[in-house]
Amino acid sequence: MVINDLKSMGIVLERTLIGVIYELWLCNKRYWPFIVCTGLLCITWLSLKPPYVGPPGIPGIDKVQHLLAWGMVALPIVVAKPKGVYGFLLLLWLASGLIECVQPYFQRTFDVLDLLANGTGIALALYGGERGVIRVMQLLTRKCECSI
Repeated sequence: MVINDLKSMGIVLERTLIGVIYELWLCNKRYWPFIVCTGLLCITWLSLKPPYVGPPGIPGIDKVQHLLAWGMVALPIVVAKPKGVYGFLLLLWLASGLIECVQPYFQRTFDVLDLLANGTGIALALYGGERGVIRVMQLLTRKCECSI
């Protein structure tokens, strides 16, 4: 369905990074466990490594990063639609809670707002889902017709 939608819109995704992402997430839905596990490993490492010490950044950007990271990890599950998709997403949110709980042992802090941002990212992935991915692909592959 997704492939036909994109083809009917004339979107060509060959030999581009976007095309590779499209192939992994949408065309070959059997790879979603690998993509999700890789994302979980990255998030776990980033969440448990010693905190960055430097000048203060943009207030609240940490929560946006949590939302985006967990939403991106949830998106392949939503697009692949395995049996028990809601159970997988609940496990993903519980994994984020487990990471938050062990952070105090790694010179980090537990933050309920981080857990809320993680859940919001997962929920947005569920809400946006496959149609959202198609819309993003449309925007990223749109040809610019400019007249000078």
